[in-house]
Amino acid sequence: MHRHHEGSGGFGGFWVDGGKAEAASAEEVKGEVDWSSFDAKKENERVGTSDKAPGGRKWYRKWTWPKAHGLFMVLGFLVLFPLGVVVLRMGGGGNGKKNKKTSSPFKRHWRVQMAATVFAVVGAVIGGAISKWKMPKTVHQWMGASIVLALLIQALLGWRHHMVFLRIKRRTWISYAHIWLGRAVVLAGLVNILFGMLLSGHDKSSVIFVGAIAALEVVGISYGVWRAQRKAEVEKQVAALALEVEGHALMPRQSSEARDYFALDMSRDGSDDDDDDDDDDKEALNKKSRGHDVKSSSDSKV
Repeated sequence: MHRHHEGSGGFGGFWVDGGKAEAASAEEVKGEVDWSSFDAKKENERVGTSDKAPGGRKWYRKWTWPKAHGLFMVLGFLVLFPLGVVVLRMGGGGNGKKNKKTSSPFKRHWRVQMAATVFAVVGAVIGGAISKWKMPKTVHQWMGASIVLALLIQALLGWRHHMVFLRIKRRTWISYAHIWLGRAVVLAGLVNILFGMLLSGHDKSSVIFVGAIAALEVVGISYGVWRAQRKAEVEKQVAALALEVEGHALMPRQSSEARDYFALDMSRDGSDDDDDDDDDDKEALNKKSRGHDVKSSSDSKV
């Protein structure tokens, strides 16, 4: 009962068993007790108060609205929201064939995320009713209000991303805003669950246990998303390479003779011109030499 004071929001519950209560001592009546050695647990037992319901109470009498609030939030942020990310990465229904038995990953994703959003909103309404709709006083309350507002924006971004993607077949800034806001909201929700557990008086071992589960969940999903993105990039590169190879295979193959036929061998053309020039020079020299021989012979006869 001493853990639920005004500084922590004043929320929680405790039970009093009058049969176990003890009368105050004379020192307590006179106000002569040394409160520096006060043991809350021991004194709670002495006056008959406890954070747990006395034995013999039925389960529905032990149930409280704060527990309902925590249950809805745990189901929403620790179970359903991460599950929505997992089903989006799962195959089925996306191979170009209509399969009535298996829905597309997108449909599974938005259905699970919608259920998670409903759980979170209902949990937030219960939390508001517990605090009697007063202005938030604790970090847990402020974070809860901010998370619910972000969830509404997140749902709107997801719907808009889908409509734009169907038209242009690629991501836009809306797509990335939806992705990163969703990641931030889920992380904030997991942290706020731990704040709520501390605020409601759970022991440290329970808080550490839930925190460990949340941490393992975050690490596992992050690794799965990274691996899926890496696989998609590799498949894209392989498809591009296969398309390039196929394009080269469809091009007509030219033989050496065909290449020689279509090639413009300038060196060969130049050599042919040189050969023609050499022949002309030789023929001119021959004519000149023959003329010189005829003149020599005529001179000799004279």
